[in-house]
Amino acid sequence: MNRNEKSISNLKHFILYNTINRIDNKIFYNSMDEALVKKRFNNAYDLSTNEHIFKIDMLLLTNKDVIKIVSDFIKTHKNKNILTKRNLYELLKISNLPQNKLSNLYNGDKILNLVNALEKVSRETVFISFDFLILRVLDNLIRKSSKTFKYLNYMKQLHSQIIEKLINFDYKIDEKETETNYLCWIDRLLSSVVEKEISTNDFKVICNKIINTTTHTIYLYWKILNSVNYLLLQRDFSSQTNLRFYKTELEKIIETKYSLIELTCDELKDLTISTLAKSFPVKEDFYYLFDSIAIVAMKSSEDKKFCLELCQYIIYYDTKYNIFSYRFIRKYFIEMIFKFIRSYDNIDIKNIELLLLIKLFHVDHFFSFYKKEIFFNILNILKNISTYHNNLKLTNKNFYKYCDIVDYILYTNDDLDNINIIEYLCENKEISGKIIKHLQLQKLKH
Repeated sequence: MNRNEKSISNLKHFILYNTINRIDNKIFYNSMDEALVKKRFNNAYDLSTNEHIFKIDMLLLTNKDVIKIVSDFIKTHKNKNILTKRNLYELLKISNLPQNKLSNLYNGDKILNLVNALEKVSRETVFISFDFLILRVLDNLIRKSSKTFKYLNYMKQLHSQIIEKLINFDYKIDEKETETNYLCWIDRLLSSVVEKEISTNDFKVICNKIINTTTHTIYLYWKILNSVNYLLLQRDFSSQTNLRFYKTELEKIIETKYSLIELTCDELKDLTISTLAKSFPVKEDFYYLFDSIAIVAMKSSEDKKFCLELCQYIIYYDTKYNIFSYRFIRKYFIEMIFKFIRSYDNIDIKNIELLLLIKLFHVDHFFSFYKKEIFFNILNILKNISTYHNNLKLTNKNFYKYCDIVDYILYTNDDLDNINIIEYLCENKEISGKIIKHLQLQKLKH
């Protein structure tokens, strides 16, 4: 390499480096970062009633405190106050406490009285949310009982009754239930299938009841579909045709729902934050997000610009959390980007697309698996700009610097050197001379 060639190469590497690391909208990135932190704290609070996360004051409870809370709950079975979810939420948190905190609860007839009260709630409620809460309380109490505990079978009997009711009872619509809760119900049902508590047909029946009795988003269908996909990967369930039919049914419903969806940019931003803020997102979380981005992007040029900006933020987020190391998420994202690209997009959008593709080209996971596809999409956008934007003044900012970057990429990637780039980009003879000036490395190489 002579001195002139090295100097040109260094200059073009500098252009590429500045382009990749440029953040046009730092205010937007900062607002997304702040919203993510806030959402993660909110998630932790919501999960305090759904998982095994406690408030500090709950962990400071003594055995006597636990007995008093349980006794107060039992007393309410004589009036309608027992049919409030708050009572059951508190009981669920109590049941989640470590076993040493619940030791006094297993003395005498306290458990028996509690189970009787829970049975009364289940008998009187017409909302599926109550029965799922009771089921999870029983899950915890049974798990923390010794095998010789005299009321263990009684608890298991009620546990079976609740599951039977979930399968057969016609619940009323509960519009106040939160999405966080009924997504947890799907996880509980998946566990029931795996443990052979219910059949796959029962799973479908209960899932459809959740769909019919809650105010839900498309994500509920994705959540159920994720569970079905998981079951189909298990040897005990992989051959069940009813599961495959249910999968197809869910996919058709999702496709139909997308055709009717009306998402605003603000709602899409909130969905992006909700997805990225999850501690353990699954691929269906991202499928739902990417599908939603693709739908909003088709509405208008301004909406598409916003969606592309969201995509750039997701790439920025990946540098910290490595979400694209997962094959299916990576594949869904890049296919969405390729579908984005339209010949009739204006120059501003084309520039954002070029920036996005150049960044993806330099993300290891995309470079390894989609290197050529990304590069040829970059070339096609540049060719489209040079050929069909005759009335536009092409400048270094909106066109020629990308020619420099393509020149450098070809120079440093021999496996891409199977096209006459000068001939390909210089179809418009009026600007061919200017384009050639930005492809010096190709002339030196050949």
